[in-house]
Amino acid sequence: MPNLSTLHINTALTDYAIALSNDTQQFMATKLCSTKRVKMPSGKITVLNREDAKGPALGSNQRMLSSLQGPKASAVEIEPTVTNVSYACHRYAYKIPVSDEELQISDKPLQPLRDAAKHIFNRLMIDQEILVSRLCCTAANYASGYQTTLTTGANGTSWNKTSAAGTGSDPLNNIRDARIKIEKNIMKQANTLAMSKRTMLHLADHDDLKSIYQYTDPNYIDRDGMHEHLKGLRVVTGDAVYDTAAEGASYTGDYIFGDLSQAAGSTDVAIVLYQQPGELGLYDFASFIMLLAPDATTGTYGLNLRSWRDDDRRAWMVEGSITCDIQPGIVDGSGLITGAYCYTATTV
Repeated sequence: MPNLSTLHINTALTDYAIALSNDTQQFMATKLCSTKRVKMPSGKITVLNREDAKGPALGSNQRMLSSLQGPKASAVEIEPTVTNVSYACHRYAYKIPVSDEELQISDKPLQPLRDAAKHIFNRLMIDQEILVSRLCCTAANYASGYQTTLTTGANGTSWNKTSAAGTGSDPLNNIRDARIKIEKNIMKQANTLAMSKRTMLHLADHDDLKSIYQYTDPNYIDRDGMHEHLKGLRVVTGDAVYDTAAEGASYTGDYIFGDLSQAAGSTDVAIVLYQQPGELGLYDFASFIMLLAPDATTGTYGLNLRSWRDDDRRAWMVEGSITCDIQPGIVDGSGLITGAYCYTATTV
């Protein structure tokens, strides 16, 4: 990266970056993580504080609560506590040289720069999706009681009816149990059901939903068969695909969102969680948090695209970067996730 005196902030690329940032529907990072902006690349953030839900000490009289104020007495003083956890935002960046020859032969001189910017954007979004999947979809990251591995075979509990013959498959009750579990812990209503793509397709074909949706919801035919909401939860699906093959090998595509600690395509997930609408404030919390730090060069948040002239290479360099960290918002004493509930299976 050049020094600031040689850097050229390309206005056209900056505008293009803003447009690309809105084209993230297939990626899960913005659909299940709540965002929090931080001023420094590393530091501490506040996490769930249960003091807000502290119940009063109960007396023998039904009106004798700890907040009861007697005549001429002062209000009961309470001391809120704040819990902090450490974070570290890292800078992720790619750059592509665009030669003078490419610009000269292009019908639209800006197009090679835009093509490079779009390629960088896609690579950065894939990297970000992998970060999210490694945190959210790995069963070992969840505390005991907040993760269930569904089974296949006779009376299996998998949501894929073709691999779980019998009566054991019961996704609606699974979702209910997960909601009760996390709502008692986080003191807020779960509002999101995040699923890998195969999980969503299997669930849409499940008898418990198909018998309802096929006659009542036009999306069952017109789209992917899954309604936007299910039992009060917003349904989001990881649609993004990446190349799992080694560098130089033939292309092998697979969905990103899933348990990447396993073999490609072997483990799918469904996660019940709470996402805070909008950007998180100082004391807000959510099941998963994406922390955004300002770029070290431009001082702006989120995706940054820039270009500069490299005369030695007779080319313009196009660089894109994002400085971020992905954190669970609610954890136990061992740092394991307790603010979401995760179902995993070879075919959920």
